[in-house]
Amino acid sequence: MKLTHSLAAVALAICLQGGSVDIPPITSASYIVYAAGVPGPEMNLSSAQIQALSEWLDGHRADWTDIMVTTPSPRTLIALQHADRQASTLDLWPHRLLAYGRFGQYEHPLSDEEAAYLRRLLQRG
Repeated sequence: MKLTHSLAAVALAICLQGGSVDIPPITSASYIVYAAGVPGPEMNLSSAQIQALSEWLDGHRADWTDIMVTTPSPRTLIALQHADRQASTLDLWPHRLLAYGRFGQYEHPLSDEEAAYLRRLLQRG
């Protein structure tokens, strides 16, 4: 029985590895940092920040996995408006980036360096 569960878990992990996400072009964005579940002030991203975020997302289209569970309260919530007039959100955590939109719900693993880069990108406004 344990082998059956192990094989099912391996098969599920293989199916979820390496997905690709195509986030539409961003026209405006803002973010809110949460501390102990309490939101801070909303900050608008500059055009330079939006360009840098768009370039990072374009360079990281691979290695996204479907989110299959409800995630906890947000850490750093980034609200995006797209050229197609749709809205989506990103949620920046220490070692992962969550994306929610009409394209689905996905998670991307982040190295320490990637997470630090994204935090600096938001703070340099």
